[in-house]
Amino acid sequence: MDQNFDIVKKVADILKLREKTEAITALFLGAKAGAFFRSLQYSTLGSFGLRTDFSSLTPLERCHECYRILCDPLFTLQDVDFVLTEKDLLKEIRAAVPELCIAELTKRGIFNPILSVSIYKEFEEAFQQMEMRELQEFVVVWPKKGGDMSRSLTGGRDAYALIKVFGDIAAREYNVNQRFRYLEENKALTKIITDLRNTDILIVGADQIWDQHVFRYLFPHSIGGVWYVNDEAPAKDSALSEYLKDCQAELILGPDGQYENFFRSLSWHITGTVPSYPPVVEQVKQESEESQNAIEKLADEIGGLRKDIEGLRSELRQFLGSSLAQSHAITANTTSTTAEEI
Repeated sequence: MDQNFDIVKKVADILKLREKTEAITALFLGAKAGAFFRSLQYSTLGSFGLRTDFSSLTPLERCHECYRILCDPLFTLQDVDFVLTEKDLLKEIRAAVPELCIAELTKRGIFNPILSVSIYKEFEEAFQQMEMRELQEFVVVWPKKGGDMSRSLTGGRDAYALIKVFGDIAAREYNVNQRFRYLEENKALTKIITDLRNTDILIVGADQIWDQHVFRYLFPHSIGGVWYVNDEAPAKDSALSEYLKDCQAELILGPDGQYENFFRSLSWHITGTVPSYPPVVEQVKQESEESQNAIEKLADEIGGLRKDIEGLRSELRQFLGSSLAQSHAITANTTSTTAEEI
C-alpha cells in the first residue's frame, strides 16, 4: 500500500515536472475507467444472459458478461443500440469525481491526447464542468463517415484531444461487437494509436477482454515510457503481461490502482485538491424536486381521498337518517296498530 502510494507520488512529481517543461503525457482510459463500468443498470442485458441475476456478480464479472452477450452473433446492431441506450442506463452514465480529476489535470496541460474506449459523454461533461470550451480548449474526435480525424485533431491550435476509440453513441457512430474489424478499417485511427508507441503514456483501467483490440496497436512500446494502473495485475502469460514486461512498465496495482482512487490521489499530489462534484448538487436538487412533486401528488391524492371520505360520510349519514326515519315510522305504525287492536 505504502509502495503504491510512493509510486503515485512519483508519477505526480514527474507529471508536474513535465507540466513546467510543457511536455505532455498521453492517457489511455480502458473499459474499467468511466461511467459504463460503474453503472448498475444492466437489467435489459441480464435478461439475455445465462446468469440473469446480475446483482450477484462483481462489477468486472458483470462487465465481461455484458461483453459476451453483446458479441452474440444473434444480436443485431439495432439490438445493441436498444440495450446501450436504455433510459435507466443513460441516467447513470454521468461525470463523477474521477472524470473531473482527469478534466482538471488535462486543463493544466498534463495529458494530451486522451484515448478513451467509452462511447458515452461522461468525459465531455467533465470538461464542461471544468469550464473548458469545446473546439477552443478541447476537441472530441472519432472515426466518422467521410471525416478526416487528423484535420479534426489540428482544428484547435491549443486544444486538447479526446479520442473516442470506438466512436460516439449519441452520433450513432460506434462499434461494440466487431472491434478488430473496426480498427482495421480505420487506418487514421490506428495510426494515431501506433504513433503513441514512442510517447510516455499512462494506461488506466484497461480490461483484457473489452480492450484487447487496442493492445496490438498500442504495443510494442518503447522502454520506460509506460505506467500501468489497475486494481489487478494482467493475467500471467497473457499478451498484455508480455507487452508490459518488454517495455519495463511501472505497475500501480491493488486498491491504489483502482480508477477512482488513483485519480483522486494523483489530483491531490499535483493540485493539492480533489475537484468537487457539481452534478451531486444537481442530483440532490433533482431528487429534492422529485420528492417535492411526489409529496404534492400524494397531498392531492390525500385531498381527493378526504373528499371521497366526506362523500361517503354524507351518504352514510343520509342512509342512517333514512333508516332511522323508517325505523321510527315502522315503530309508530306498529304502536298504532297495537292500540287499535286493543
